[in-house]
Amino acid sequence: MKPIRKNELEYLDKLIRDKFQDRSREIKSAIEAETQKQTEKNYKSFVQKLGISKQINAFKEASTKLRNFITSKESYEDKLKRAEYKAREALIEKLQSWSKIRDWNDCRLDDIKQYDDVEGELKHLCSFETKRAVKKLPKFKVKDELEFLEEQATNVLYSGRDIMEVWKYLGSTFEKSGIPVAAPKSFLQIESK
Repeated sequence: MKPIRKNELEYLDKLIRDKFQDRSREIKSAIEAETQKQTEKNYKSFVQKLGISKQINAFKEASTKLRNFITSKESYEDKLKRAEYKAREALIEKLQSWSKIRDWNDCRLDDIKQYDDVEGELKHLCSFETKRAVKKLPKFKVKDELEFLEEQATNVLYSGRDIMEVWKYLGSTFEKSGIPVAAPKSFLQIESK
């Protein structure tokens, strides 16, 4: 008897394993193909045997209704979003027109993304307009003159004039500005000639 050499043993072992695995795969594939074929054939009778046809139909109907509702909901939602967008654009266009007329340089119309943003921006613009109107009131007109009057007062102070003349001028400047000052009355009186 001649013993099997090691390399022959390894070769035959691999050959046996590969051949049996190939055949096993072929059989598994054939079983799967036959199973699918038989499943298609047996499905209706299987469902009838289980007695669940009514439940399947109810589930199918409920699923169809849900899909239809979701589709119509999404369609309606899209319609509402388009309407909201058009209304927003119309509002912004109108506000931009007013912005040019009313000189609203710091108007932030791009910040209006949704309805909740409108009130904040309109309050900002209203405040701007109101401040502009308040500044024009007679009691606040002096604000525009303050810088000019301050500059004049400073110039007179450093002009090198007599202290009495400086105080007289400063007195009238403070009075025009509405600034109370504690100065001796004798300085503020006009000399009689």
